[in-house]
Amino acid sequence: FMIAGLCTACVDTTGWTSADGDTCWNATCSDTKVRGISSNEACCRCSGGHHAATPFQYRAEVALLGSDYVAGGPVPRTADRYSLDDECELILKGISIDGETGQLKLVETVDAAAAAAKCGQ
Repeated sequence: FMIAGLCTACVDTTGWTSADGDTCWNATCSDTKVRGISSNEACCRCSGGHHAATPFQYRAEVALLGSDYVAGGPVPRTADRYSLDDECELILKGISIDGETGQLKLVETVDAAAAAAKCGQ
């Protein structure tokens, strides 16, 4: 979506409908609130919606002995792809993330400099 002249990733607020039952796809953009939120706040095409990644936590379970993966994953799982930012410290603990599933996986680390170089991958 184009928001303030910039191409921006955006997701409409899940389940939002207007008083007439229209979803963000065909609702009229306005400041009229329905169940506490307007189309201007809920819908991407009205410059609303969600422009940032959804925060998540990890559900962790006991891992199988010898497995490279940590049992569990992100909750809620709302993304199509996962990545680590520049401040990632998981690799220093011998943990990385599977970009497609968001599942944590165990990795071998050699030293802090090498680990920091891998973190953004």
